[in-house]
Amino acid sequence: MIPDSEPGTDLGRLGRGNAWDTWDTRDGRAKPFVCNTGIFTLSQAISSLGRFGTLLGQTWNLGLLGLGIIICDKSMKVLITGASGLIGRALQKSFAAKGYELLLAGRSEPKTTNEIKFDAETGFAEPERLEGLDAVVHLVGEPVSGRWTDEKKRKIRDSRVHGTRSVVEALGRLKTKPKVLVSASGVGYYGDRGDDVMTEMSGAGDTFLAEVCRDWEAEARRAEDLGVRTVILRTGVVLSKNGGALAEMLTPFKFGVGGVIGSGKQWTSWITLDDVIAVYNKAVEDETMRGAFNVCAPNPVTNEEFTRVMGSVLYRPTILPLPEFAVNLLFGEMGDALLLDSTRAIPKRLEEAGFEFTFTDLETALKHELKT
Repeated sequence: MIPDSEPGTDLGRLGRGNAWDTWDTRDGRAKPFVCNTGIFTLSQAISSLGRFGTLLGQTWNLGLLGLGIIICDKSMKVLITGASGLIGRALQKSFAAKGYELLLAGRSEPKTTNEIKFDAETGFAEPERLEGLDAVVHLVGEPVSGRWTDEKKRKIRDSRVHGTRSVVEALGRLKTKPKVLVSASGVGYYGDRGDDVMTEMSGAGDTFLAEVCRDWEAEARRAEDLGVRTVILRTGVVLSKNGGALAEMLTPFKFGVGGVIGSGKQWTSWITLDDVIAVYNKAVEDETMRGAFNVCAPNPVTNEEFTRVMGSVLYRPTILPLPEFAVNLLFGEMGDALLLDSTRAIPKRLEEAGFEFTFTDLETALKHELKT
């Protein structure tokens, strides 16, 4: 699978390596604290007093920590390309809640001062506005859903490969480079691999999507030559009722016409949107993260199991299977890639990096996303 602004407060659990989360003892949940100018200035002033000031500053900071406040160094300036997509919209809320300054890139003409026009082939319309960036999150990519004509496949590939090349080239022309580039990819990198378990050390597959992901990632890795820490997030099926694969599945299942697809033995590597956003936050902030990471829950499931759990959560029967020949007839090559190919990926490097998933069980995850 290849993955495709307003303040928010859903920043995930405390302890995810997020220096902005604070503990609110009133209800036991993590709450965001946005560093304000007054506190930051006072902290600097205290520190400037030398050794005595350092001791005083430490005492003052510890007092604030006791109140559930964590002091930040400064607000980050972050560019998000593809900000209007499912992940991009959620990231805007998460980053805005932290007080980050956002620059949003897309194909449309800018409507606000924090937007910038971007085209995969020609790059940024105003590249000078990229100066001063701390981080870049690159999400741009033509949706993979829809019948795969030759033109559609060209757009899927070029939007990712050429688009990433344009981003990296723009970064190369900056006087001051951002500290990190976080680039999207997908577990489609591994192709159709049956029951084999895929870690980040597994090689690329030989399917169309696998080749796209391979070339896509190669363009992103060129940022390392510029001295930019580069993180590539190979994302699985993102569970959200607001978009993506789950939203498309809901209608047939709600009408009781959902069922096993093909043999049902093909593996699905899934993850909730909440956990995806937490991973992106960690990738931006954790300076030890570098290279490719599988962004999927540690417990992939077969289509047969996914179908059973989905029906159970929605209280609907799942007795109408969709045979392989029907998939081919209805969806062509796209159906094979998105519905029949098997990718059993696990987040080995992500867990080694200390990331803690909120949802590792599919049934719990679906109940959360569908609020049942």
